[in-house]
Amino acid sequence: MALNPTIELILRQLSSLDESQLHEASLELVRGNFDRLVKFGSGSLGALDDMRDVTLELSGRFLHARLFTPKRAKNGGLAVYFHGGGWVLGSVDGFSPMTAELARKISMPILSVDYRLAPEHKFPAAALDAIEALQVIAFRKSEFASPDAKLFILGDSAGGNLCAVAANHLNSLPEPIITAQALMYPVVDFTETASVDQFGEGYFLTLEQISYFQESYLNSLEDLENVLLNPSIDTRLKYSPPTLLITPEFDPLRDGAESYGWRLVQAGVLVAFHRYEGMIHGFVSMGVLTQVAFHAMAEVGDFFSQFL
Repeated sequence: MALNPTIELILRQLSSLDESQLHEASLELVRGNFDRLVKFGSGSLGALDDMRDVTLELSGRFLHARLFTPKRAKNGGLAVYFHGGGWVLGSVDGFSPMTAELARKISMPILSVDYRLAPEHKFPAAALDAIEALQVIAFRKSEFASPDAKLFILGDSAGGNLCAVAANHLNSLPEPIITAQALMYPVVDFTETASVDQFGEGYFLTLEQISYFQESYLNSLEDLENVLLNPSIDTRLKYSPPTLLITPEFDPLRDGAESYGWRLVQAGVLVAFHRYEGMIHGFVSMGVLTQVAFHAMAEVGDFFSQFL
């Protein structure tokens, strides 16, 4: 199928910009530009019943998080969101408009977590933050939702990686805590695939960016053999919770994500696949530009509702 006409226009406009290369611009500038781009694509914050900042105390460190509680939230659920950005970019603040809209669409409180970023904090910092943050949130659940609320997780891109890694680990423990997860164009497979070759240039996420993010986060290629980075090699996939896997048609990560989904199926996990035709990596944060973003958010809500 062809690119969505609106997405095609966006890509033409982005290609006409005189962009500084990731390796050349300051990290502060790149992070600021990324947050502004996400905010622009996601639109205004909109109405909420409650939005407040939260501090999560982990072992020897503190993480910032933000709670988004929609009006008329369904009882019985609490979602935790990990943002995308290649483990290098992104923030709770930059993704706040998108997270607020997600909370409204899934009718559930969402706690968005600011995990540590690379290259200041190399692997496995982000993964360990995600795992421990979820354990702390599960313990403190009554502060954010009903005491018996079920815990759901969702993430996009690198945030989807953190969800998959954390879910495999936490649900393999004697008392699993993750009810279901939604992975939106996640980084969950590091093999070269046809979609990497087809869409690695000119479709928003490029091979150069992927290489930059991996070089920033990884200590060495040996990290690819660690399940805290590469969930596709985890032998505990059977413990993974029911999973919604959202992939865009024109995304270099598409085939790797879908391959991971089939690995979950083979391990006996319930997986719902949805490839969004005509879309590109990051489309869920482009609600101002395409209504398809809102359709994907609503699908997350419908999927989670099955387990309340």
